[in-house]
Amino acid sequence: MRSEMRTALEPVSWSDEHHVYVINGFEEAAKVLRGGAGWSNNPSSGGVNGMPPGLPRALVLMDPPDHTRVRSVLGPAFSARAIERLRPRVIAIVNTVLDGLEDEDEADIVADVSRVVLVSVMAELFDVGVEDAEFIVGQIGPLLRWLEVDATREEYQVSAEAATKLTRFLTSLMDKRRLEPGSDFISALLAMEDELSIEDIHGTCILVLAPVLDALVNIISNSTLAILRDPTQIPHLLADPGRAVEELLRMEGTSKQLIRAAVTDHDLGGHRITKGQVVFVRVQDANRDPSRAPDAHRMDLSRPPLVHLTFGNGPHYCLGAGLTRLVMAETLVRLFTRFPGLTLTSREPVWRSSTSFHGLLELPVRLRG
Repeated sequence: MRSEMRTALEPVSWSDEHHVYVINGFEEAAKVLRGGAGWSNNPSSGGVNGMPPGLPRALVLMDPPDHTRVRSVLGPAFSARAIERLRPRVIAIVNTVLDGLEDEDEADIVADVSRVVLVSVMAELFDVGVEDAEFIVGQIGPLLRWLEVDATREEYQVSAEAATKLTRFLTSLMDKRRLEPGSDFISALLAMEDELSIEDIHGTCILVLAPVLDALVNIISNSTLAILRDPTQIPHLLADPGRAVEELLRMEGTSKQLIRAAVTDHDLGGHRITKGQVVFVRVQDANRDPSRAPDAHRMDLSRPPLVHLTFGNGPHYCLGAGLTRLVMAETLVRLFTRFPGLTLTSREPVWRSSTSFHGLLELPVRLRG
């Protein structure tokens, strides 16, 4: 159990290493992520981490009025009703993935569960075969490298190349769906083509949906590890998956930090942040801010949910939040129900080396204790 006490951090502090303000406090982080006219979601407006050439415009980096226009059009494709229609297929996918482990004694949750679920969900959303889904998933890691705080020129190039490959794939797929529309995600976006540009559709798939699906691999694996480190939490997961998922998202969310740029001057946490300055919003620290609850540093799947910033805040609240919650709940409940003797092996989990993403590369487990 991770029950160590957390030393309170300053709500806002200055980083000499990165020459930016760091936002650690929940209230301060919520205010910045809420955005509005005072903050830009595009870090290049503050002079850092501009998008590599070749990446399409995307909702996650837009500011109003473009953001308002595109989000209002995309909303129905990510609505609670649209996501709920996926539940039967998600359940079938998870059951099939776990069926494949029945004869195994050990497994790697990342490679054998989280990633296989991701590939299958991707195949379902885009109505493509496993090979094409594997191709898409294989490009997500390289695509996201430019979001590292210390991204090199080479990593920018890798991201640009991955974006180009995905754009070509999507262009071909869109041509097919125009001729033969289906009930898949691409067909749904093409039905809005009068209101969305081709670049909007590319950007939605590449820089909205892809990061959401990458986060799914991380959050399922992270959550599994957290629960295995404190097995007393398993009954709470099974008794109330919705409540448990919120606590797991708060504690094990996959974004370490988000970057924002000040469009106007701000007084925040006793600091003067001037127009054009960049801030790093430390989502993990804000979610565990001890000023919100005495034991906010501790995972408790039975607690009344504490509001978290894992999906952002305000107008930029993640469109994929509903899909993430659905896949998380169905995967984790079925995993711990199917394998009640699930335990960690003697091999240490391997964490992803990243300044921006909280996730595992390997999580070896024994399936039957």
